[in-house]
Amino acid sequence: MAHAGWIKVYRKIRGWRYWPAVTGKKFSKSEAWLDLILEANHQDRVVGKILVRRGLLLTGKPKLDGILGVVTGTSNLNNGGGRI
Repeated sequence: MAHAGWIKVYRKIRGWRYWPAVTGKKFSKSEAWLDLILEANHQDRVVGKILVRRGLLLTGKPKLDGILGVVTGTSNLNNGGGRI
């Protein structure tokens, strides 16, 4: 694989003036994917009574619809047919 390795991306990129959440523009698929990675936990934490492990993200369909710019009820994330 020619592109093996890793990169370091700081979470503060989400506050960058060109980031879609800051500008109010719709996320592209790659920006949405990166935003979800940046939102994932970097250490274990408890939310309510749920232990959310490092690298995981506790979210819901309405929040994902907002990130992807989908009108609620039209997303096909719940039936497995969607492509993010």
